[in-house]
Amino acid sequence: MRSKTLSPASRTKSRMRARFARHAVTYERHAGLQRDIAGRLAAHLPALEQPSVLEIGCGTGFLTRHLLECYRRGRVLVTDIAPEMVAACRDKFDGAANARFAVLDGETPPDDARFDLIASSMVLQWFDDPAKGLEGLRARLAPGGVLLYAASGPRFLGEWIGVMRALDFALEDPLTGALPGIVHEEHTAVDYGSASALLAELRGTGTARPLGAGKRLTPRRLAEAMAAFDERHRGVATWHVLYGRLDSAIQR
Repeated sequence: MRSKTLSPASRTKSRMRARFARHAVTYERHAGLQRDIAGRLAAHLPALEQPSVLEIGCGTGFLTRHLLECYRRGRVLVTDIAPEMVAACRDKFDGAANARFAVLDGETPPDDARFDLIASSMVLQWFDDPAKGLEGLRARLAPGGVLLYAASGPRFLGEWIGVMRALDFALEDPLTGALPGIVHEEHTAVDYGSASALLAELRGTGTARPLGAGKRLTPRRLAEAMAAFDERHRGVATWHVLYGRLDSAIQR
């Protein structure tokens, strides 16, 4: 199968791709929670003998490792929208006979192949339309195939979003709205110590703009939000994560 050329991305997605490209070398240092989430998602991988597998949004390979180990006799197509992330992942798993690597926008998956498993960890929140994107991926499943995902929920880092809202900042829509196939959700409180540390962690993984801001904040306004967060929440923010499964059969 030929790897598919990236479709024209939205301006937002283009910026996002560039951010992740710049942070490919620092991502793992700041992405401990993403590693843990990939491990919990991997616990739900189905038993398959020689599957054709597609990973959407490999990053530096947290979920990739589980896929390659679980499906040693399968064929795993490892993809990301950022070429630098694909390169980092390829370098890490160089020599894996069951792996192929390609640059791919997950919202425009290959239309000339079907997969027994499609898996994605902490990527859907970057889609232009997460629910529609899931359905597009589901359409690429072979009969009896399974789609597994983990994604940020609508209350992701709700303490920070609450501060932004209370201070009457212009906010973006939630990272993800209603998603199909949710089987589990979790809320994990993380003590970052301060707003400064929280934002540094996010920036280290490629999230450049303060989460939730509908437009770039001035230094004064950002300092106001950070001070309010520290006063009200003492550096604690909660990760709301959704885990989902969709099968190839149409769900009613």
